Amino acid sequence: MSREIAVCVLSRSFDLAAKIGQACSAYQGEDKLYVIAQLSHIGAIDEGITTHEADVIIVDPNFILTNENIGIVAEKSASVLASGNKPVVFLCLYKDNTQKEALSQKGLYALAPYPLSDDEFVSLISSIPSFINKAEEIRNSNKYTPVINRQIRDVIARAGWQKLVIGLWGASNGIGKTFLAREMAVALAKEGGRSILLIDAVTESAKLDIYLGIDAKKDLFSMMTLYQANQKNLSDNIIKNHIYQCSDIPNLYIVPGVRNPYYWTRQDVANISNIESFVVSLINYAKSNYDFVIFNIGIRYYDPLPFASIKVCDRLMIITTQNIGILRSLKYAADTLKQSSSDVALWRNEKNILIVNQWMEAVSPKPKDMAQFLNISLGGIVPLDTSGDIIRSINLQKPLPVISPGNPVNQAIRQMATIFFPALDALEKNVPLQTEAKPKSKGLLGMFAKKT
Repeated sequence: MSREIAVCVLSRSFDLAAKIGQACSAYQGEDKLYVIAQLSHIGAIDEGITTHEADVIIVDPNFILTNENIGIVAEKSASVLASGNKPVVFLCLYKDNTQKEALSQKGLYALAPYPLSDDEFVSLISSIPSFINKAEEIRNSNKYTPVINRQIRDVIARAGWQKLVIGLWGASNGIGKTFLAREMAVALAKEGGRSILLIDAVTESAKLDIYLGIDAKKDLFSMMTLYQANQKNLSDNIIKNHIYQCSDIPNLYIVPGVRNPYYWTRQDVANISNIESFVVSLINYAKSNYDFVIFNIGIRYYDPLPFASIKVCDRLMIITTQNIGILRSLKYAADTLKQSSSDVALWRNEKNILIVNQWMEAVSPKPKDMAQFLNISLGGIVPLDTSGDIIRSINLQKPLPVISPGNPVNQAIRQMATIFFPALDALEKNVPLQTEAKPKSKGLLGMFAKKT
């Protein structure tokens, strides 16, 4: 019986996608093969599976140059096989034997060396039906038992939440990012009862420890210096000696940042490979010892530390205000990050959450218009504080819930925290999030249009 086999190509190369399309058209077998979509980044694999209903995804070798990206593809492949839905076959091209071996170790099909001649493309495409047959045999076998995806299983085991690395980042100063980092950590620690590690990765002038009333003698830079001196080995003792406990909230801990921004420009540390490996080592320790890790990330996304910090985050809370200049700066920075990096871990739409801070109902643009303009999902709205409580909490070096538990800003932040810890939702049942003012906005895009 003839089948229609839908093929997606995971590649930015139009040439590769075109050659696969031509080979599918030239295929003379019983089945009909056709290319239905070209996926431009690894994060689009889910789109290929659900939206395009692909039977086969052919993977460009340039997307799987790192073990991290190979792992992402392997996890997608395994989760589809285990889901009970129709099987989707991942066929990976490879550049050399090292890449071929890495693919095989992760259980992926290392299909053929790339580049290929036109005849080799036709031969490659001709083998696709056999891979489909094999996948269907496994699915129809009496020994096959659908299993729960590992991540879903972890969430169930944790009663609706899982350990996460959460970043707070924005493209401008003065948007309240450090304050929100402190208060998000406080909400998850104080109300949620979770253990939290705050990491102040600001490279301009870090103040998070001051906001918490901590007199820190060691900081992230001194930890980095010891990491360098210890032959790039970040021991547990080095990390523990740089972690401070918050006196007001015992399960909240912090790695302080650096006051002097000059330190992060030093040539002996300011290179991306050094700092990325350092950040990964720190995160591996943190995820093993804390429920949530919260990064306060510096605005200079092009510097190694903010760049590496954004990359390791599971979720990135992107902070802005209604100020048009700040929105434009953020739009430019977000587009630059998205377009300049092929690394899926750096910028994925599904990991990004827009937070509108210092919101005023009577002022335009409106939050939904801002989210549309930036192409980032709206995750929360924090109203402008007119009571002076925030200034008092900063001056007194105390979290806002300690100074003023009933402040509407507290309520908004706790509501945002439910994204990561749903149990907090019970605290918000009687505190609805403020909605946008009427009449309807004409849209943010229109505000930036040139007047004629």
